[in-house]
Amino acid sequence: MITNRRAGVCNMSASSPYSGRLAELAVSFALILFLVSCAGPSWDGRYREAMDRVIPDMQRCSLRTPRYVAYSDAGQTRVVPVADLMEQAADAYDRLLGIDTSEEEKKSTIYVYGTWKRFALVAESLGFPPSVRAFYSPVAPAAVHVLLDETTFDNITPLLLHEGLHQRADLHCRVSGARTGNNSSPAERNPIGLPLWLNEGLATYMESARLVNGRLVTGIPNLPRLRELQNMIRNNYRFSATGVLSRSYGEPFSSGDYAVAWGIVYDLAHAAGRDTFLDKYIATLKTDLSAALPELSANTPIGGSNNGGLFEAWNPVLAEQSLKTFQKVVTGDGRSMFDWERDWRRRMLDVVP
Repeated sequence: MITNRRAGVCNMSASSPYSGRLAELAVSFALILFLVSCAGPSWDGRYREAMDRVIPDMQRCSLRTPRYVAYSDAGQTRVVPVADLMEQAADAYDRLLGIDTSEEEKKSTIYVYGTWKRFALVAESLGFPPSVRAFYSPVAPAAVHVLLDETTFDNITPLLLHEGLHQRADLHCRVSGARTGNNSSPAERNPIGLPLWLNEGLATYMESARLVNGRLVTGIPNLPRLRELQNMIRNNYRFSATGVLSRSYGEPFSSGDYAVAWGIVYDLAHAAGRDTFLDKYIATLKTDLSAALPELSANTPIGGSNNGGLFEAWNPVLAEQSLKTFQKVVTGDGRSMFDWERDWRRRMLDVVP
């Protein structure tokens, strides 16, 4: 299906059923990526043990699409809308991330739970609280997990779209170069090529996408994020967009930081005269990061108990390069980050819900 990154309107209240949970739920990929890369075995073991217990029941029903395989313990009526949504969303993810998927790829996995008990068993193995309704785990067997019991499909859609972006990025946004391991766990793959702010900014950008006449329309302002950001600006809250741009995985990332990350992505994709900046930034960042990886890989041994070594060494490099590339592509020569942020704040206040 064709998606439009810059079109659409949406009348959604800031008290939308999902808005109060997002700060808690959206941390899943960043948190788990950090944990399994730095302390992998214990988290891997708990998650895999939980999956071994639920998989026989979860694979009672399955549905395959070109890019996904969805399993459920609740039958076709639950799994079909999820699989259809995610297949359309993958088109949008690929456009946003600059992914070329012309070659046949391994299918991504989604588990759709009809009962809270099975879902909670898996979620708790990764330390999530009972209120979580969807998350992505990069730990093998990597999958998006979503609880669709009494929750309506419309209410869970923003969380699915958010976690699906993380899944797509984890699969396709690895820095190119010589393999650093056997690719069996996040700690042994080439390191992630999206900085924290961009990973979460793109995921929050996707939250507001909506099905309109059967097609997924993206680029709709994310009202809860927009209102939080505009409130922060109008009330002179102390925050730094520049600081968010250079934040590392594992560092605190507040609800306000999510709003800022969304606002930067939205601005790069939509502001008048700047509609190529998001694509150009992502493409340039890939090149810059690929140039930095070989030397780091050669000087950072991995394997055995040191599987997190490359991640820990790469994390600050990624954060630093994120800001450098932003300055090169977005702010340009002779313009300071202070000037850019001042103008960005003004543009964000002009966005109409």
